[in-house]
Amino acid sequence: MRFLTAFIFSSLLFGCTYLPKQSMTDQLYSVYDQSKQSSTDQQTLYSPDLWETLRNSKAHSNKEGFAAALENYPFEMRNEISHSEVVDHDYGCLMVQGNNQDSIPMDYYLTFAKENNAWIINDITVKYYLDGTERYLSEPVCDEEVRMERWVEWMQSK
Repeated sequence: MRFLTAFIFSSLLFGCTYLPKQSMTDQLYSVYDQSKQSSTDQQTLYSPDLWETLRNSKAHSNKEGFAAALENYPFEMRNEISHSEVVDHDYGCLMVQGNNQDSIPMDYYLTFAKENNAWIINDITVKYYLDGTERYLSEPVCDEEVRMERWVEWMQSK
């Protein structure tokens, strides 16, 4: 009887404390998801430099390149296909794949840092697949140079 009671108790304890890997890995995605909600204090989700960049990209009427890509973040992606993330202690990255309103495939790559026990977004990169090329990443890569190296390798394999 004691064994059965101990087994049930340990099973309940393990069951209540165990979180599947998917739940654990959605911690960065939940910050991204909050960035789409107008009811949250948006500034607290971003590093000060990125917050200033986002505000400037939305404020200027002559938008080109980086500012134009960030102008509609995070609402340009209308049809989200998938997301995945990598967390390494106090650093992480998230890749969100989808399509914009014109059905152009696009990805958001976000890097995160943990500050005061909360995740903040440090950097956002927007990648479009305008010429019909396929996506070359199936998992998030935090370092932009490594992402570019993977793209070059993928292009050379074609």
